[in-house]
Amino acid sequence: RVLEGTPLYGVDLNEHDLPQETNQLRALNFNKGCYLGQEIVERIRSRGKVHRQFRQFSLNGAIGPLPLELRSGDHAVGRITSAASIAAAGVSGSFGLGFAREEILARKEPIGYEGGAATPLETPPRPGTHPN
Repeated sequence: RVLEGTPLYGVDLNEHDLPQETNQLRALNFNKGCYLGQEIVERIRSRGKVHRQFRQFSLNGAIGPLPLELRSGDHAVGRITSAASIAAAGVSGSFGLGFAREEILARKEPIGYEGGAATPLETPPRPGTHPN
């Protein structure tokens, strides 16, 4: 699931995470009647902005205890919630799932964690790729 970029509820996502942050829009129905959390979901949809995004990362370095704090310079910018070293399906390397601040992702600033560097991926890795 880490290689595919699929989050696990209770590990990667919880009740405090917004669907627009987690790329889980298929779980929303904007035409449905009233539901818990509708106001915040609609406000984000109408304004079109969230402050963080759930992403898949290529990890270059040792993977310590999770969650791993992500940093850019002196600032905490997110966290890795799941990680795995993979050498299967034609893909090898270490990958993680987690959240990062939107502005850091947009500016493509370097992101690190204790023991390594994290590179946000736009799409899950393809067979034959070696990101590290």
